[in-house]
Amino acid sequence: MIQRWKGNESGAALMIVLFIVVLVSIVGTAMLSTTTYGLQNVVKTKKEQEEFYRAEGAIEIVLSEMSNYKNTSTGNSGPFAYLKDITNNTKTYRIGEKDVQVKITTDPVSISSITPNSSTKTIKVSLQANYVDSNQTNITRKMDFDVKVNADPLTKTKTAYGYVAPGHFDDKNQFKPGLRSSINAVDYQKVITDLGINWSNYTNSLGPNEIKNGDTYIFPAGITTLSSMSINGGNEIVKIPKGSIVYVQSISIGGSGNATSQLIIEGALITESITHDGNSVVIVNSGIIAKNYNGTANFVVDGKGEGIECSDIKGACSIINGTTASNTYKSTIDSSSINFSTNR
Repeated sequence: MIQRWKGNESGAALMIVLFIVVLVSIVGTAMLSTTTYGLQNVVKTKKEQEEFYRAEGAIEIVLSEMSNYKNTSTGNSGPFAYLKDITNNTKTYRIGEKDVQVKITTDPVSISSITPNSSTKTIKVSLQANYVDSNQTNITRKMDFDVKVNADPLTKTKTAYGYVAPGHFDDKNQFKPGLRSSINAVDYQKVITDLGINWSNYTNSLGPNEIKNGDTYIFPAGITTLSSMSINGGNEIVKIPKGSIVYVQSISIGGSGNATSQLIIEGALITESITHDGNSVVIVNSGIIAKNYNGTANFVVDGKGEGIECSDIKGACSIINGTTASNTYKSTIDSSSINFSTNR
């Protein structure tokens, strides 16, 4: 009897061991399954985060392009000009070894037909970003916002060049083709009177001391008055930018040898006389009003010849046929309308 009882005890111990082994196996399998599932979730979450940030980055790129966009031929800038000029409403960017596309939609759809006026118009814009590969796309990041746009009429002088007594350059072909038609006689004295110009009051001058060989000199915004300006030497560049108005009684410009001097006019230049010698270029993107323009051989007159903005010479614009008007669009993103959303 005692031996039989001991045998039964051994069997019970074996059962306990087997039970523990099975229990540990079950627990281990459950833990392994949980760990594997958790790891899969971590990997999935990481991929989704990467996709989210890439989509977000692509939208940021489009917003930056909109904010910094400028059409140099029209002068229009900002979001509206960007939306009006783009030819493809889907942009693709390579971000972190993945191609991300941003689809741009607007309301009204035909934005090219919109002509803003002095009253503000609102354009609804939507940017939708996701992977180009539809099999890899799990997330779509979307941004909706309004663009406020208006256009101020910008009146310019009808002609780019106004002379009372053209010099002997009249017999030469020194002007860019098409610019010759912009040369018209104007009532020089009335322009001077209406602008309040009195040459005898101006004593400052610009010459070799201020404009050295190879230098670039840019006039500041507003009105600058001078008795004389000499651009003679070589490789100098003198620029009158937009918003800059220069009254100078006499101008002399010329180069030397292979060195060329340049005068670039994008604002307004009013002068009594210009002497334009060889190896020099006058680039007139806006306009010049001069009483006398004398030139010798080997000089060039180039540029767009669009005319002087009447806002720069309000008192005299009507005298020189300031009737050509264009619109410059101004636009901003309405920050209060911005709405982000994410679709998974």
